[in-house]
Amino acid sequence: MACRDGTPYPEAYEIRWAILKAELDTIREAFGGPLIVVSGYRSPDHNASIGGAKASQHMEGRAVDLRPLKKNLSVGDINRLHDVVNTLLEQGKLPAVGGVGVYPLTKDRRTHLLFPGFVHIDCRPRPADGHIARWTGDDFGAEQTA
Repeated sequence: MACRDGTPYPEAYEIRWAILKAELDTIREAFGGPLIVVSGYRSPDHNASIGGAKASQHMEGRAVDLRPLKKNLSVGDINRLHDVVNTLLEQGKLPAVGGVGVYPLTKDRRTHLLFPGFVHIDCRPRPADGHIARWTGDDFGAEQTA
């Protein structure tokens, strides 16, 4: 969960990691295969350098971007993972999840090649009405609210 820039996951956020990990274990079990964390905690500098949201839950230690761990990953695999997450939410099996985003395709910033993306999961506090933030996007900054 350490930031890609080498910044460790903050000790002050350990309870957030425990909550998020429990939700991720539920997702992995329902998905039926291994998942990889593409992005976990982000320092503010790293978040800014990749064009992350200014109030990103990654900087709060509450978010991960996931994808299935497999060769020949496809957009279908990303969509299947997203469907599993949505089913678990409908069944009330992810009580701490407050935000879900899907990025079926992402663009490598160096090569500009498209490749299967990821599913964003976060444990932001839900408002009193229980609303879960949902969105889809092709890249950071190009999200559409679902």
